[in-house]
Amino acid sequence: MASLQLLGVSKVFASKPTREVQAVQSVDLEVKDGELLVLFGPSGSGKTTLLRIIAGLEQPTAGRVLLGGVEVTQQPPRERNVAFVFQHGSLYGHLTVEQNLTFALDQQRASRSWWGSGSAARGELSNQQIAARVREVAEQAGITAWLGRRPAELSGGEQQRVAVARALVRQPQLLLMDEPFSSLDLPVRQTLVRELKQQLREQQQTAIYVTHDLAEALAVADRVGVLIGGQLRQIGDPREVFAKPAGDQIAALFAPLRLTERPGWWWNVGVPSSGG
Repeated sequence: MASLQLLGVSKVFASKPTREVQAVQSVDLEVKDGELLVLFGPSGSGKTTLLRIIAGLEQPTAGRVLLGGVEVTQQPPRERNVAFVFQHGSLYGHLTVEQNLTFALDQQRASRSWWGSGSAARGELSNQQIAARVREVAEQAGITAWLGRRPAELSGGEQQRVAVARALVRQPQLLLMDEPFSSLDLPVRQTLVRELKQQLREQQQTAIYVTHDLAEALAVADRVGVLIGGQLRQIGDPREVFAKPAGDQIAALFAPLRLTERPGWWWNVGVPSSGG
């Protein structure tokens, strides 16, 4: 796992020859090793663009990206050891669940060989080690019974659980998740959020989770960052950010979710009960 730093990161898109769109504006951000940061904000606030910059899928117009203290701004995605879970898991439909997880490790192994001398430092997994790693992660994620199935045989929630497992099987330095459960019903989301937070805590996995759902953000985050108009307007402990929004725009975002109206379980996701 690794820490992440964004230093003055901006992204401008040219939608027309005479018009530019500032998607991300001078974002400074640090995510600590093993921390789960949630980026919250309305649609179009720059959340996904920021994730894509971190993953190397977009190049910033300005600024720097550091992973584990090493600048990766110009590195292609395959050299960053960053895993990305999308809103729809993008599993390979012609492969079984086990093959999807194995493929992720095979791709990682191929990338390490492509890196040349860097692969020796990281070491390469044997076929036996890959099989053992897949079984270990499947057990941790509770998907062992599905290893022989194909994605079409799974529900939406089951597919997303597999997508998260496929990302974690690689033991990435950083896990990025772009609204991974937003298309699912609330009871399914509740279960998956609990499982995800527990998994990330157990593995001390550094992660960034994007959502436009405030209740979900407050439930999942170690810290929550609020993006509006491409700017990081506030960041801090979820309860403190909710209690003391930094400005009227943030307060307006929080207004629909008053404390007395919030489903009580959101505050308790991943928090052990007093009985241990």
